[in-house]
Amino acid sequence: NVKDIYLLYLAGYYKITEKDAISASIRYFSMGDMEIVDELGQKVTDYDPHEFALDAAYSRELIPNLSMAITGRFIFSDLSTATNTQNNKPGMSGAADISLFYQKKLRAQKIAGSNIAFGVNISNIGAKISYSNSIERDFLPANFRAGIAYTLDIDKYNRFVFAFDINKLLVPSPPVYQTDTNGLIQIDPVTGEPIIALGRDNKKTSSAAAVFTSWGDAPYGFTEEMSEFNLNLGIEYSFQDLLFIRTGYFNESKYKGNRKYMTFGIGVKYSVFVIDAAYILPVTTRNHPLENTLRFSISFDFDNKPKAN
Repeated sequence: NVKDIYLLYLAGYYKITEKDAISASIRYFSMGDMEIVDELGQKVTDYDPHEFALDAAYSRELIPNLSMAITGRFIFSDLSTATNTQNNKPGMSGAADISLFYQKKLRAQKIAGSNIAFGVNISNIGAKISYSNSIERDFLPANFRAGIAYTLDIDKYNRFVFAFDINKLLVPSPPVYQTDTNGLIQIDPVTGEPIIALGRDNKKTSSAAAVFTSWGDAPYGFTEEMSEFNLNLGIEYSFQDLLFIRTGYFNESKYKGNRKYMTFGIGVKYSVFVIDAAYILPVTTRNHPLENTLRFSISFDFDNKPKAN
């Protein structure tokens, strides 16, 4: 029943010099054909909601072992209800990513080698987006991610990679509104706005300010703020840089979405081709949109050259 829903992602890069590279990518998502009906169930129109993002990036090695990248992004999102009214329109916005990456080889004894890598990425820093002509606009999903990975080369054939990262949305935490005895939100008679009991009015926060204020604006304080971090663990085993076996775990607080799942994957590399497959296994009763599905990806590395013996 969802055969017309699909996601396309295509990316490529080119090294200008040994220290500079440029890259570009496109991500396109289609939700398939939909039939819009009115309150009486009568068909109004057919609709094909879809969205895409175009990226262009520049990366450079700043000093030995430390690199930086800057990405610009154009976003087009046509997900309105398409009732052919003047209030509905596709959402368009622009955003940027900033990232740092550090890696260093470690001293190795009784093993072939090891190294450690650390990365930080702040993504989707940009203008708010709107799907109508009203002045009300929504935040882009700006996100902070930091991760660390340790690579262990047991010998020239066997390698393990252990990875851990954290994620946090850099958007305002929703406030807690004041309610009456019936549980209905109370409205300020002067402003006509809901009365906030705890937290901040996120409508008055800009996208740039939210990058900083989102670290301490949770209505219930430090405990809730910590629950906004998603934790991820991953392990990869590779044999002769040809066969890859992976597993991981994603954890999100039950108060912030409750997405918890295991991931399993396998990859095969041959010449310039890399084929990967992944499977998601939820560990909670909440349904996951990718539950019981397989995901495949194909990569091409045309600069891949056989290593000298």
